[in-house]
Amino acid sequence: MPLVWNKDLEIGIPEIDMQHRRIFTWMNALLEQMREGKGKYEVARFLGHLGRYTEEHFATEERCMRRYGYANIALHMQLHDDFRAVLDHLQARLKKEGASTSLALETQKVMHEWWRSHITEKDTVLAGFLREKIAEEQKKSGLSLPQLPVTSGQAP
Repeated sequence: MPLVWNKDLEIGIPEIDMQHRRIFTWMNALLEQMREGKGKYEVARFLGHLGRYTEEHFATEERCMRRYGYANIALHMQLHDDFRAVLDHLQARLKKEGASTSLALETQKVMHEWWRSHITEKDTVLAGFLREKIAEEQKKSGLSLPQLPVTSGQAP
């Protein structure tokens, strides 16, 4: 079943929403390849892309958490580490067994479950905190910041 992006999955932080959409696009592309019988040939490429991009995405979230003093940073970062372990397991299985339809199926299932629950249960809480902190920052500075300035590791 494809991952359908909708407003319920938006957390209101444009950069993070864009990253989540990109991950969903890749997962749906893998699903489409599986439907065409090519999943086993695409799973290695997918895991490689996802591994690299996930690090970028997690770094964005972690920078935000540090910048704004998120109280649950350790727990949220542990969730990121848990995902890395899942990804490591899938990559180890790929290395040991090679690409297969069963690996593609497991990958799609695990990614679908993890990302959907992480966004709706954890990232929405983080985003609420970040939106509040950004609003406070805007009020203090008198500036209107249209989105979270997270691309650089520097505080303004």
